[in-house]
Amino acid sequence: MAFWTAALIGSASQVAALVLTPASLAQPAAVRPIAVDCGAPAPAVGGRFEGTVLQVLDGRSLCVARGPHPSQWIRAELDDATDSSARSAVMAGLFAKHVVCVVVGRAAAGVTAHCTLDGVAAGAVIANPANRAAATAWR
Repeated sequence: MAFWTAALIGSASQVAALVLTPASLAQPAAVRPIAVDCGAPAPAVGGRFEGTVLQVLDGRSLCVARGPHPSQWIRAELDDATDSSARSAVMAGLFAKHVVCVVVGRAAAGVTAHCTLDGVAAGAVIANPANRAAATAWR
């Protein structure tokens, strides 16, 4: 294997840098969630915004993209998500989908909003049994 790797990479010194020992494989890699700051200002209470859900932070909070850069994403806490809503259910139901939201209040980080997907409330999408099954299946 080392010879084959050396042939693909080049020098033996480069290969030596890639050698994995049993000790290094036994140590789990640090898990660091990739989270970006959703930095766009949200409309005032009663205001409407829409876009694609590009980040799901937990079972209640997500970022709605109004452009490609995180500075154009609005952080929203769903008003109808339950305390038992799992992040996986929000991912399965809303991630990469276009939502329409109306601001109903202010949250510690962002706004509280009532969001819909194709006219269906986000909370209903998340709670749908088929969505919950999909959320469990992909894990």
